[in-house]
Amino acid sequence: MEKMRRNFSVVGLLMVALIAMLPGVLQAQTYDKPGNTTEAFLKMMPTPRGEAMGSAIIGLADNAAAVFSNPAGLMNINSADMEFGHTSMPAGVGLSYFSFAKKLGHHAIAISLLALTTDEMKVRTPLQPEGTGEYFSVGKYAYGLTYARNYTDKFKVGFTARLLNLHMVSDMYSELSWSGDIGLQYNSALPGILEGTIIAVTIRNFGPQVTYAKEGYGLPLNYTIGATRPVYGLFTENDRLALAINWNKCVDEQEKAQIGVEYSYNSLIDLRCGYKFSSGEQGATFGMGLSNTMMGKQMRFGYSFTPFGIIGSIHKFSLGFGL
Repeated sequence: MEKMRRNFSVVGLLMVALIAMLPGVLQAQTYDKPGNTTEAFLKMMPTPRGEAMGSAIIGLADNAAAVFSNPAGLMNINSADMEFGHTSMPAGVGLSYFSFAKKLGHHAIAISLLALTTDEMKVRTPLQPEGTGEYFSVGKYAYGLTYARNYTDKFKVGFTARLLNLHMVSDMYSELSWSGDIGLQYNSALPGILEGTIIAVTIRNFGPQVTYAKEGYGLPLNYTIGATRPVYGLFTENDRLALAINWNKCVDEQEKAQIGVEYSYNSLIDLRCGYKFSSGEQGATFGMGLSNTMMGKQMRFGYSFTPFGIIGSIHKFSLGFGL
């Protein structure tokens, strides 16, 4: 009983601390000022599952890729899990990720990598607009270490620390820095139609300014609160429908809502869609997932499709394994 009281005290303090930080975030930036932060790749949604649900994934995060949305979700894996994925974007830009997670009783740890890379580009000058014969590229890498644990049977918390290795123009402008994330998931005991609702909170990308050529820029600090309601046995005994909504505020953007839906049948196929409000060229998102068990291990494939206005369409792919 005494241990339970201590656990609930910790839970209460964590929730109060995170919610108390919200006014500070909003006061710091209550309107969008694009271009005032750097390392925008840290706020991108790299996973196809998260993207297909309009980024409203923080309450459903439940595998190794949780480190990129809500590190508390690592506590939902069975034993060990890994996932890697890739996004091809216009102009030869690619976003790739990898994560491996291991659950150890009431604790879980994970290592991860998030990488933004470009093709080689010509160095051009006013006198040599066709190129000088030299080439450069951009490579930005975030190496992550994540720890998560259960404080109670309903409350999970996770922390991620990242080392940022940033190469702006090949090795001409290179910097080392760090960033951090914190996330919570709470399986509420609300009565009636809200029974089973998952409440989640994340604060992502806090850390020091990054300086290039004597100019300092802050990281894209991001605060998200969301609710997810899974409904089981909606059409058959083996299906699940999850409805999710997020409220998101990044310091260099206006506040926005994100909604997502995931329909799962028999743990074999997932159909997903979502919508990102107030997100410029972005809006509706779509995707799917396939799962199968081979030699006692789960293998899963994910895909998402996002129309992106004049830029075209963004496609994301992932492959994951439950070990």
